Amino acid sequence: FVIADPRLFVTDETSVSVLKGFENVGGRCSDINECKNINACGKNEDCINTFGDYRCQCMKGYETGDDCTCKKFIPVGCNVRPEHKNIQVAVGKNVKVKLVGALGKKYRKFATIAWSKKNEHWHPEYNKRQRYTGFVIRNFRPGDVGVYTGEIYIEKSATENYKCTVSVNVCLQESL
Repeated sequence: FVIADPRLFVTDETSVSVLKGFENVGGRCSDINECKNINACGKNEDCINTFGDYRCQCMKGYETGDDCTCKKFIPVGCNVRPEHKNIQVAVGKNVKVKLVGALGKKYRKFATIAWSKKNEHWHPEYNKRQRYTGFVIRNFRPGDVGVYTGEIYIEKSATENYKCTVSVNVCLQESL
């Protein structure tokens, strides 16, 4: 990107400089491609140059692990499922989403669960403790309707990582 936008230049009485993420090239403000630095991102990450900055994202086939590094997770069946796949609830009531089955003892100490709703991270309120038994939505509102997906990540070592998924559909109960 090469631009001549004066808002990106900072001047004082003796010098002219450009804002962070840009460089002065012959009196023009030019975007710095931070991705040219091979150490801009971590292992298994792609660097994406943006206007005045950059960002890192996991390479295709990799996901962010619990330690914020990109890892390859092998899909597995972990024998966890919702007690009821579809739950209907009335406005103002509490709804309990109960998971049944067993996350094997050999994996449980390595596991975390991340919930999402409409492909956005969703964090149930449960006193900041990891729960494999489900969650409760208190005082249900119409905005709570949706498919809740729990991704269970099992990170045994730097190279042995597994993932299984569980989902439940929570619907608004029709009033009589």
